[in-house]
Amino acid sequence: MLVFQVQTNKYKEMRKQLNFEFKFVRLVQQFLIDGLWLTGIVYLLQTEYEWLAFIPISLFMFRQFSILHEAVHHLSH
Repeated sequence: MLVFQVQTNKYKEMRKQLNFEFKFVRLVQQFLIDGLWLTGIVYLLQTEYEWLAFIPISLFMFRQFSILHEAVHHLSH
């Protein structure tokens, strides 16, 4: 239990050093990146190499999961 407490304290100290304030530019960047991913996925699905689309689809879904995962952690701590 002590090890967990030490790690939690380290996490909280590291987190205090990070800047979590909202910036509109970052939101626009995220939408542009997502748009590029989706454009690439749609393009691949319309070519003869549509079977390759599973790679960017997987990466896109992982990206969305990681963004939501971090958002939930930010709300819970």
